[in-house]
Amino acid sequence: MYCGRELGERYENWLDFSVDHVVPANTIGRGYLTTWVYDLINLVTCCRHCNEFLNRYTVDEPQPSDLEAFCALRDRHFLAKRDRVLIRHEQERALYDVWRAATQRAPH
Repeated sequence: MYCGRELGERYENWLDFSVDHVVPANTIGRGYLTTWVYDLINLVTCCRHCNEFLNRYTVDEPQPSDLEAFCALRDRHFLAKRDRVLIRHEQERALYDVWRAATQRAPH
């Protein structure tokens, strides 16, 4: 969901299948309702890399007053997480390209 990678296209992609809580589970300890955070409406499929790039993601807003407000908050954070993941993928790709170029020039 975050980077657009098709997880069912190839077996190797399938192995990277992961599930992310858009509003993280760490919000429960700060007053968010467990039923909302663990509900299917708050889960998205993603690749393992995107999920790991989002480790320690936090939501600082107070607990929404109703489910509709929670869904609006979830949608805002989904977009923020997607933007963060896309930037991180660009950074990782640049590091990979530098590494790959250096290893191809190294004498064998």
